[in-house]
Amino acid sequence: HGPPFSTDESVAAGKPDNHTQLRLLKDMGNMYMVSISEAMAKTAPASIKSHMLPAVHNAIEIDHFPFQAEKKDYYITLARFTPDKGQDIAVRLAAKHKKRLRMAGTVAGIGSNRKLMLELSNPLSPYRPHFEFKYYSDKILQQVLRNRRITYAGNLGGQKKMKFLAEAKALLFPIQWEEPFGMAVIEALACGTPVVAMNRGAMPEIIEHGVTGFLANNEEEFEEYMLRVDEIDPAACRRSVEERFSAEAMAATYIERYEEVIKRSKKTTRGRRTSKK
Repeated sequence: HGPPFSTDESVAAGKPDNHTQLRLLKDMGNMYMVSISEAMAKTAPASIKSHMLPAVHNAIEIDHFPFQAEKKDYYITLARFTPDKGQDIAVRLAAKHKKRLRMAGTVAGIGSNRKLMLELSNPLSPYRPHFEFKYYSDKILQQVLRNRRITYAGNLGGQKKMKFLAEAKALLFPIQWEEPFGMAVIEALACGTPVVAMNRGAMPEIIEHGVTGFLANNEEEFEEYMLRVDEIDPAACRRSVEERFSAEAMAATYIERYEEVIKRSKKTTRGRRTSKK
């Protein structure tokens, strides 16, 4: 599931380094790996490519997510605040077009608006050095203070999260990295909420452009598409999750992968017996 396969660039940026772990898997025998997207699988080291099976996408219990066709007039973001998630783009565009934007997620582990504002107002806050806190402070806060339509809802769960997702006009997902999957995306789609995302990582595997949302190649396209979300049919969003990202669909696909491993294992065993003769 994660972290994604390490690169020299990601290690230099302070991301977890799994080079050593992967080197220990050089003789994998009958062990195989499955990633959560083809986008993630493409980044696998050459040494383990032959032991990578086709990806199996993440899934949700779709009955837990309420479908709502009639939407309210607000956009949402749902992710921890970090430059990788690109909330500053959503904030900037919402402010430009005077749109209502509600943001949810943690900021350096902080999950309530009250605590966040207390720490932001404290020049000696221990959170100051944290890169996520700095991101919110430098890139998000001023727009929140200037625009009453842009608000931070804290870290949501349970029925509050479901209502937040189901009533939204669209989920904005302006990611700035190769996202290996994106649970918030399929959660929004399950509620009939279209998604506008950057065309990176696994997004093309999840979002059908013009049908369940839009895929933008740059900020200008993202701006255009977020103003066109009324073109998307909420029922098509829900249907895409029922067909491709339900728990049942994921389980059935994993069974196919187990069957493939068994078939390969039997083939290897037969080959050994033949070579002994």
